[in-house]
Amino acid sequence: MKKKIFPFALSLVIALSGGILFSQLHIILPWLLGPMFAVLLAKAFLPSVFWPAALRNAGLICLGLQLGSTFTKEVLGGMIRHLPLMGFTSAAVIGFTVLAAHLLCKYANITLSSAAIGSFPGGLSQMVVLSEEIEDADEAVVTFMQTFRIIFVISAVPYLTTHFLISEHAGAAGGRGQDAAGAFTVFHGFLLFALAVLFLYAGKKIKMPIPYLLGPMLAGICLNAAELPNLALPDPVLAASQVAIGAHLGRQMKISRNQFSASLVFITVLSNAALILFCFLLAFLFHVLFGYPVGEIFLGVAPGGIAEMAITAMALKLDVSFVTSFHLFRIFVILFIATPLTVKLLKRKNEGAKNA
Repeated sequence: MKKKIFPFALSLVIALSGGILFSQLHIILPWLLGPMFAVLLAKAFLPSVFWPAALRNAGLICLGLQLGSTFTKEVLGGMIRHLPLMGFTSAAVIGFTVLAAHLLCKYANITLSSAAIGSFPGGLSQMVVLSEEIEDADEAVVTFMQTFRIIFVISAVPYLTTHFLISEHAGAAGGRGQDAAGAFTVFHGFLLFALAVLFLYAGKKIKMPIPYLLGPMLAGICLNAAELPNLALPDPVLAASQVAIGAHLGRQMKISRNQFSASLVFITVLSNAALILFCFLLAFLFHVLFGYPVGEIFLGVAPGGIAEMAITAMALKLDVSFVTSFHLFRIFVILFIATPLTVKLLKRKNEGAKNA
């Protein structure tokens, strides 16, 4: 433990320095992107960069509580009305990634298994674990593709949303949707804590994706459903949560320039840019046809992580619950339907190739 104190202290200074720098440069999401890029860069020059998973989990818990406070009864009713749209956009994004995987396989000289698992917007850690289950999937390639997608998406999507998709006065609803009557008391805090622990424990038992985020979020939703006052976290706490999440992302990412061909890098850049453009066009389509706020629908369908897109929505004062609901729906579709089906088909294809 003593050996990790100095690497952690150094990593903390680097992460905070990145956040301060990005904040001074007025870059969107400074306390998320600054620590992420600072720690990622530091890994190339320092022998040891350490960031405890417990800090990242604490950041996710705070973010989950904040997200849960935005899910009012009206919002939950709206989610039901939006289910057809969620289903269509999830199928469209997944279908596009499958097409991109076939192009990657053809032009980047990698296996279809590596291309498919590397293209799915289902989370870095989950996809890397899945790559270990498929015989001809290259874990290093999957890690590179997923890492690059995360960097590309959470850098490009907030910029596009800020500069092209929302007006100066957009988002009056803000990132904090809670308007429950009454004051938040010690009793409500105890109840929220108990529910968060319960959902977190249950989520880990049933292997729920991102339990440290979704458990506290469900606790906040329960308070709103019961029309009880909910917790509003102060901005410094939310900023600290973003630092914890961003630094962990930077620590987790792995990119080695010696392992990959120029064609793989080029086609990965091209496929991610095409995917973001596709989501961009989807957002405009549903804005024109049905009047959905274009910035919110873009963040909802964008292939980023739920935490990163929710933080973006909060920073831009958009409807956080609307954005989050789309990502929750897609996470469950990808992890519990699309990914198992893809793994089954890939294993069957590999077995058929062996027997041929």
